[in-house]
Amino acid sequence: MTALPDYTDEMLELFFTYCSLNVVLMTVPVFMCCKKIEVRSEHLRRMLANLTLCGFGVYMIHYLFTGPSVALMRLLDIPICIQIPCASVVAFGVSWLLVASAYRVFGRKTRWVLG
Repeated sequence: MTALPDYTDEMLELFFTYCSLNVVLMTVPVFMCCKKIEVRSEHLRRMLANLTLCGFGVYMIHYLFTGPSVALMRLLDIPICIQIPCASVVAFGVSWLLVASAYRVFGRKTRWVLG
């Protein structure tokens, strides 16, 4: 992108610049609220345990699916106001599915590849 004359460095989306104090200050209250929730459903507990296992892997690969998810939402002609929320659900779902599948196929060795 930087080789194209129409794009400046300021126009690039630099995903690694979002690792800041602002992100921490937005995330901490969400985790504190989630700690107060009691889950009684065994099925939901298993899903959350699997998400905990796959969480870092999902974090590592989700960025690969954000752009294609937005492109899919535009292709499906989803209203603009819900394109990003729908795209984020799709990117999260695909990422979780891939990491969970890798854990099923490769077992604990997946940790060394996907996190």
